[in-house]
Amino acid sequence: MAVLQVLIVSFLQQLVATGGVLRKLGLLFQWQLWPIVVVAVGGALVAAPAVGVLMAWFWRVIGPKVAALWRGMDRTERAGMVFIALCLAGIVSWAYSQAAITELSFDVIYTSDGTLANNAPATFTRLAHGENDFRQPLFAVCALPFVSPFLCLRDLLLPVVTLSRGWCVAMAQVLLVMVAFGWLVRLMALRGRLARLGMVAWLSAGYATLLMCTQVEQYVVALFWLLFFLNTRREEKRAWVVGFVGATGSLLTSAALALAHLHRRDVRAWRDLFCQYCYAGVAFVGAFVLFCRIDLLATWAARTQMYLNFTGKTLDFMERLRMWLAFVTMNFYAPEAGPTLYAKKIAWHLTADVSPQALLCGTLLLGTVLVGSLLCWRERFVRVCTGWVIFSWLLLCLIGWGTAENGLILYVLYFSWAFVGLAAKLIERLVGARFAGAVYLLLAALTAWNTLPAFAEMVHFLAQSYPAQ
Repeated sequence: MAVLQVLIVSFLQQLVATGGVLRKLGLLFQWQLWPIVVVAVGGALVAAPAVGVLMAWFWRVIGPKVAALWRGMDRTERAGMVFIALCLAGIVSWAYSQAAITELSFDVIYTSDGTLANNAPATFTRLAHGENDFRQPLFAVCALPFVSPFLCLRDLLLPVVTLSRGWCVAMAQVLLVMVAFGWLVRLMALRGRLARLGMVAWLSAGYATLLMCTQVEQYVVALFWLLFFLNTRREEKRAWVVGFVGATGSLLTSAALALAHLHRRDVRAWRDLFCQYCYAGVAFVGAFVLFCRIDLLATWAARTQMYLNFTGKTLDFMERLRMWLAFVTMNFYAPEAGPTLYAKKIAWHLTADVSPQALLCGTLLLGTVLVGSLLCWRERFVRVCTGWVIFSWLLLCLIGWGTAENGLILYVLYFSWAFVGLAAKLIERLVGARFAGAVYLLLAALTAWNTLPAFAEMVHFLAQSYPAQ
């Protein structure tokens, strides 16, 4: 209860004291005093207790799902999950012990805003932070229940030991990604503990997993809510709505996964589904208003115009397609990387390799994924994955989001579960369920052999350029 009170007071202070909110409200209401005061003060008074209520509501819905996931494992599988989580936490902790990853005023990992000192972990705790715009309007609300215990523990231990706030958020992300992967292997309906552990190990060894658990970016939280939403059924109305609000609030593009539930055939089911989405939409709009996010209405046009600069409008379609094929490769292998100059500072740039050999590899991997989709099309999970792969092409290739900076590595974790999931289904179909787990473990070992040296190279560069204090 004391922790909850601290969170409510903190959220109230941030909402009232943040000049950005008042400035945006001023733009929205043409600087008329009374509507600004009414909305700012009224919004703070409503939003502060609403945070506590929503956090309790979130945990009442999420808690049983996490508990069911844990109870569904036997002792060996639990031990394996804990071991993988400890390995991942150890690698992330080693990175923070070597380099000042989240303590500088510029992107030490180029194109990632998650290494900025003013973003780590403010994006996770401040509703009106500049990064929490219309792309992720409720991100702080969706992330706060998970990062707040670690941040509160840091404050309690502050007289004894000093812990980096970025590291505390990173540890929360490690737990979130492990739960998300646990839900994913349940969605895949893998048979046998070896197959499930092998799949989790394969996903955990991916470069994007290591990178995003280390950085303070939004994609781990977005992945968690996305897979939570997919794990809810239409019959679980409260969990389904919470999952929809969490997925779309943490990253608006996750609304595309609403189509994942469009698999009913009879008219009554379609009518019920339509009503369910209407209810979820009203819940999202209600949360948008309840948490006083109407300030985004004043800046969405200017923000949209600014973000158009990050699309591939300056690149032709074939250039964007080559980058997307390289993105497909990055779902399985570490990206090309090296030092670069950014704002007159040296930084580490992770790029898409568009060499002919890399593009051939990307084409073969894409073909593997599509073959897995065709052979296992009857499974609902495979259809959802196929849709998510197509959505990645629409967003990253057709629109070209992120291609202007050659920074598609940032979005790998958000999409990789679909690519790797389809490849895993193809493996299961070819070798059988009995031997699939062994193949997954072998692929996990090969992936780690590829990604760990690449990740260590990045950390060594950062340690030499910006050592930990």
